[in-house]
Amino acid sequence: MDEFDFDYEAPQKTEQSVSVQPAPVQSTQQPVVSQQIQQDVSEMGAFEIPDLRKGKLSVIPVGSRYWTPESEGEFKYGIVRRFENQIYEKVDERTGEITQETLRTLIFAEQREDLSWVVFSNCSKKLVGDLEGSVKSGEIIPNKTGVFIKYLGKVKNATNSFKHDDFEIRTID
Repeated sequence: MDEFDFDYEAPQKTEQSVSVQPAPVQSTQQPVVSQQIQQDVSEMGAFEIPDLRKGKLSVIPVGSRYWTPESEGEFKYGIVRRFENQIYEKVDERTGEITQETLRTLIFAEQREDLSWVVFSNCSKKLVGDLEGSVKSGEIIPNKTGVFIKYLGKVKNATNSFKHDDFEIRTID
C-alpha cells in the first residue's frame, strides 16, 4: 500500500436497496465553471460518496517536512507554494526553558530528478525574506515560477557574533 492508499469498504447491497434514477437532462446550456466535482460528504451516507480511487491525485503532496541544509552546495529545484506563520518551540540552552516563537515560513515544492515532488518548509529569515521580496516584486509567481535554491553555508552576521544560513536563489526560465 503506498502513501495515498487507504482502507475503504463499499457498503453491502441488500434486497431493500433503493434505486436512484439520474435527474432528467435540461435543455438549457449553462457555462461550465469547474470540471472538478466537489461534494460535502459530512452529511452523506456511505452509498453516496463517489469512488475516490477513480479520482485524480494531485501531483504535489499537501504535507511538508522541515528542510535543514546539511552541506554547502546542497540545492533544490521547484516552486514556491506559499508563506505562512508557524509556531516553533525554542529551547534556551542555558536554562532549558522552552518557549514558543512564531516565524514566517516558506512552503516550497521540490521537483526531484525522477519528476516526483516533495514539499518542505524552512524558516530561515534570509531565505524567506529574499523569496517573499521576489514574490512581492512580481519576479516570482507562487505555484508557477520555477526556482533554484542552493545552500551556500553559514555566514557571520554583520551586526552581531552569530551566523545565519545563506542561499543562492535563481528563477528558471
